[in-house]
Amino acid sequence: MLRPLRAVVSEWAPVQGHALDPLVSIVGAWEGIVGREVAQNTRPQQLASGTLIVVTTSSAWSQQLAFLEPQVLEALGALPEGCRVTRLRFRVGRVQLRGGPRPAGAGRHAPPPPSRSPAKPSDPDPIARLRARISDAQTRAEAHCRGCGVPLEGGQRCAPCAFEERRGRLERAQRLMYETPWLGFEAIAEHSGGLDRRDCEEVRRELLRRWWETLARVERTGRLRSDGFERRIASSYLLLQSGLAPDQVSRAAMRNLLGDHLEALLFGASEGPPGSRT
Repeated sequence: MLRPLRAVVSEWAPVQGHALDPLVSIVGAWEGIVGREVAQNTRPQQLASGTLIVVTTSSAWSQQLAFLEPQVLEALGALPEGCRVTRLRFRVGRVQLRGGPRPAGAGRHAPPPPSRSPAKPSDPDPIARLRARISDAQTRAEAHCRGCGVPLEGGQRCAPCAFEERRGRLERAQRLMYETPWLGFEAIAEHSGGLDRRDCEEVRRELLRRWWETLARVERTGRLRSDGFERRIASSYLLLQSGLAPDQVSRAAMRNLLGDHLEALLFGASEGPPGSRT
């Protein structure tokens, strides 16, 4: 017999049965444990064998949360038994907020310097006590990273910020060696932000290797792009490999470094790289 839908729905009641997925409980309690700002840049993704995988928007947020791991694990220990977490592991990725898309620009900046205004220890709220302990741990840190503000045991940069800083210097050196390959070590080191000679030589060898792979492909296929990309690569390769100034590169030097066939493919009857001598 057909019955009105309203009557069927009115008789429904939730059935007591299976407990929630432990990860669901952790996600639900996450903002209360780590605070709103941290929760906007981190997300529990997977729980397996006591290890909680947390996705963060940047390596700086991973560093921040790693420093607070003991306090976070203690708070997670107050959740149901199935939520037992013994350690945290982090992975940089996309964090999707509950309740809608992330606001523009969210997660692009490093975490702010730790707050130095802990909650009152007498506050009966357990979350407030946890935040007070976290704030106290941050306050007692010997130093904070000058780049992102995370607590440090010593030094001026955390590992992720130091890595990014060095990568920026290497990228600047690469651009200089491509655009002005005749510059010496001192000039490149100065304009790239203070690379040492070993780093400059590492960049030089890597560029020469990559450029030669491009030039070897041209020699195999005999095809050149219409925008002159391979000729610009060859010019930088010749100057960086030989150490000569542009007006000192002769056609004989070009053939010696590139080989007769490749030199003819790239420059033909032209005068060769800008500033080269016949």
